[in-house]
Amino acid sequence: MNRRLIFRSLATTCFASVALAACAPAPAAAPSTTPSPVTTPPPSLSALPSPSPSLSTSPSATVLTSAVSATTARGTARLAITVMSTVEGFDDEIQGVGLTVLNAGDADLTWNSVVGQTHEILLADDLFVQLEPPSGAWVTVPAEEWTPTAAAGRPLRGLSDLMDVRLDGVEILDGVESTRYSGFLNLAGNGDGLGLNSRALQLAAASPSARIAATVWIDSSGLIVQVMRTLVGATDIAASTVTRLTDFGIAAAITAPIE
Repeated sequence: MNRRLIFRSLATTCFASVALAACAPAPAAAPSTTPSPVTTPPPSLSALPSPSPSLSTSPSATVLTSAVSATTARGTARLAITVMSTVEGFDDEIQGVGLTVLNAGDADLTWNSVVGQTHEILLADDLFVQLEPPSGAWVTVPAEEWTPTAAAGRPLRGLSDLMDVRLDGVEILDGVESTRYSGFLNLAGNGDGLGLNSRALQLAAASPSARIAATVWIDSSGLIVQVMRTLVGATDIAASTVTRLTDFGIAAAITAPIE
């Protein structure tokens, strides 16, 4: 179940020797709502806020839905992503940077971890992986064998379906005040991009209380500038992603690296 086994599985499919996965400890405590500078995704799960039950869902849900629409309308954004998870005692962390086409769901991301660097391009239902960038060969990965990080390039996925949405405080990101909203997503259909392979997701789903806690940061322009997704309620498995969105509307085109 550890990251090295996940890499070995993808390598077999793609005639290479490594692939992607990720691991780290689960959130321990919610932070204060006092604004404090944040310029990069939090370095550890212990610093991440945990959503609590909603008292009123309608106003917050409306704001969030509007923010998803407004952000999507900007077309593109740069991404900085931290993926962390722990599976049966094995932890790891992956850092990803790149860009996304928000309305199409396309993404071009470079990932760095202790086992090396990989490059992923996501176009509609096609995933292309380069295991040894910048000169390594590209391979096409079937949808049923996508890497555990592929969907991380689609930061807005599922947010319009967030349940029990509540206002969760104010925070400063890169010197700009943003408002946090928190809620929950069902694990089924929303576990992709957390750095967990299919087997780990099956283990998580075996816990009846398992679900995805999500926190969304919205700036004064009504744009989503950060998203955190955290697996909660699962036994022996923890996972979280923190995605920072910047440079909205940047001119960019993502194309397939191979035919």
